[in-house]
Amino acid sequence: VYQAVSRACRGRLKLKMSTIYQLKYFETLAEFPEGSEERRLFEEIWDYTLEYVKRRASEGDEVAKRQLEEVLKRMDKPGFVKKPDDDFFRYYSFIVVNAKKPSGERIFKERLYRLASKKEVRERYRRKVFEVTRMVAEALGLLGSRSGYLVSRSTRNR
Repeated sequence: VYQAVSRACRGRLKLKMSTIYQLKYFETLAEFPEGSEERRLFEEIWDYTLEYVKRRASEGDEVAKRQLEEVLKRMDKPGFVKKPDDDFFRYYSFIVVNAKKPSGERIFKERLYRLASKKEVRERYRRKVFEVTRMVAEALGLLGSRSGYLVSRSTRNR
């Protein structure tokens, strides 16, 4: 798909990737052991997002209703685990970055930044960012291209 879009645009393509990187960060936090600060923050974000989806569903958002039904069915089963690839989470978790308390203070921002500065989190996240960026660049035909937007082939095996 990326290659077809890139060809159709003759290489003049702007692709917003921030949501992908945000999801990769949440995925990184979720990989930490249960009870760790990283995993607890992911679960808090997951819960916050679920509450948002419940509100959206009650307001008539059909996508939210479907995704809420799916996750609620899973939650009733033994061994349920909150996951970053839950459909509702992938679709709606963008809201947490600017989530605010009634006072106007951001709920998650400080903790997200603080954890990102921890070496183990940073290293795990960096690998995910590199891989998704390389994959998209390759799919768009930018690896080894003469454009100003390239990832050199020498960095592929990092």
